[in-house]
Amino acid sequence: SHKSDTTRNIGRFNNHIKASLGSMKMDRITVAHVQKLKDTLSKKISQRTKKLLARKSVDDILNLINTIYLYFNRVSDIELKSPANPKKVERYNPDNARQRYLTHEEIKVLYWNIKNRSSFNPKAHFKQSVTDDLMMFTKLALTTGARISSILSIQVKDIDFKNGVIQISNHKVGGRTYNGYFNDKLSTELKTWCEPLSKDHYIIGKRTQALDRMTINRRLQVILNRCFNDGVDDVKYKVVIHTLRHTCFSLLAQKGVSLYIIQKLADHSRIENTQRYAKLSEYS
Repeated sequence: SHKSDTTRNIGRFNNHIKASLGSMKMDRITVAHVQKLKDTLSKKISQRTKKLLARKSVDDILNLINTIYLYFNRVSDIELKSPANPKKVERYNPDNARQRYLTHEEIKVLYWNIKNRSSFNPKAHFKQSVTDDLMMFTKLALTTGARISSILSIQVKDIDFKNGVIQISNHKVGGRTYNGYFNDKLSTELKTWCEPLSKDHYIIGKRTQALDRMTINRRLQVILNRCFNDGVDDVKYKVVIHTLRHTCFSLLAQKGVSLYIIQKLADHSRIENTQRYAKLSEYS
C-alpha cells in the first residue's frame, strides 16, 4: 500500500487479470495461461484511449503477475515458479524513451495555459485552488526535476527555506531520499503558500493526505496535449508530465552543468541514466 503505483496496479489487476486468472489457484496457472492472456491483451482496446493497449501496458500487466509470484515466494514457506517469468513469456520491451523537453519559450506557453485554463472551456467550473495546485506542481517539477509521485509526497516539514533545499523521496527506489533545490523567487512563493499550513500538510493539495497522482495527471495532461501534442503520433515525442523532469535536467545540461552534478540532482544510481540529458539538450 505504500508504493507510489499501488492504485495503478490495483486497476491493472481488476481490469486485465482478474477475469481470466483471478479465481485460479496460483499453482494451477501455467505459462500457456499467461501467454494466452498476453495475446488477448495485445488485441484489447483501452477504454480510456479507445486504441489498442500500448505494448508497455501489456508488459506492465505481465510484470505485475510475475511480481505477485515473487512476493508470494518471499512471504510464504512454499515456493512457486512464476508462469509470467520474462524468460518464459517474452515481453515487448518497446523503446519508449522520451526524446522531448520544453524550451524556455514553451515553458512560458505552458504557464500561460495553466493560468488561463478556464478560458478554453468557459462553461465548465474550474476551481482556482486546482489551478494554483497545477501551477505550483509545474514549478516544483521544472525546478527540482522530481517525479510526479515525489512532488505529491512533499510536505511542509520537508522544506528548508534557510538553505533553499527540499527533501525529496525517491519512490522508484523505496526508502531513499535526496535533496532538491529551489531559487529565491520560488522560495518567496513557497513561503506564502505554506503560511496557513501545518508541518504535516502536503504542498500540493494543501491537505494532510497526499493527492493521488491521477488527480494531477488527468488535469495537467489535457493542457500539455493542447499546447504541444496536436498531430504528434510518436510516443517518444509526446509531451507528458515526465517531460518536466527531462526539461529541468536538459536545460541544466545546455548550460554546461556537469553530468555528475545532474546525476546527484536526479538521484540516478548510474551515470548512464543521466547521459540522456546531454543528448536531449540537442533536441529542437
